[in-house]
Amino acid sequence: MLTALTQALLFSACGTVQAAGGSLDETDQFALSQIASACGENATQSEDEFTTFFQGFLLSEAARRQHSTPEIHRTVYSSGTMLSDTVVSPETYSGFPVQMIDYAYKPVEPAKAGDEDEYLDLQFNQSQTGDFSVEWARIHYDGQSDGGEDQGNPIDANGNPIPEGAHPDPEGQLLFQSTGSCWKFSADIRFKTSN
Repeated sequence: MLTALTQALLFSACGTVQAAGGSLDETDQFALSQIASACGENATQSEDEFTTFFQGFLLSEAARRQHSTPEIHRTVYSSGTMLSDTVVSPETYSGFPVQMIDYAYKPVEPAKAGDEDEYLDLQFNQSQTGDFSVEWARIHYDGQSDGGEDQGNPIDANGNPIPEGAHPDPEGQLLFQSTGSCWKFSADIRFKTSN
C-alpha cells in the first residue's frame, strides 16, 4: 500500500484519477507509479522510458484513461484504404489489444478462442518529436528451445519462420503523442487483410 506522502508525490507527477468507486486499487497505484518513474521533468523520452511507461499503461484501465488524449481515433484500413475512423473518449474506448502476462506481450483476444500459446510481436518506433507508435502482430513459437525461458523461434500467423531482427506485417498500430515529459494514447489503428 502506498503511503500518503508517496501518493501525494505520485499524483502530483501524474495527476489524479480515481476509479469508479472513488479510489485507486493497488494495481492502478502500481501502474501509475511505474508511469511516473518513466515520466516527469527529468525524462529524456527515450525508448527505455517509453517501454516502462507502456508496461504501466498495460496494467491499468485507470492509467489508460489518464494517459489518453481527450479524443482517441479508432481507424480501420484495408489495402491502404481507410474503411472507418471513429472518435471516442477515453471513458468509452474499449478493446485495447495488448496485455502483459508474465513479462510477455499477449493479445487480449487471441485469434482462436482459448489459444494460450499466441503472443504478440511489438515494434516500437519513435518520431523526431518524441511520439511513439507500437506496431503489433500475432505470433507463436516453434518450441525449438535451448532451455530456460526460451520458447523457440517465432513464427508468423501462417506458420512461416520470422528471421532474426525482422517483424511480421503488423495487424495494428497504437499511437502515443509526446507531451514533452510523458505520452498520451491517441489512436488505435487496425489493418484488415483481404482473404
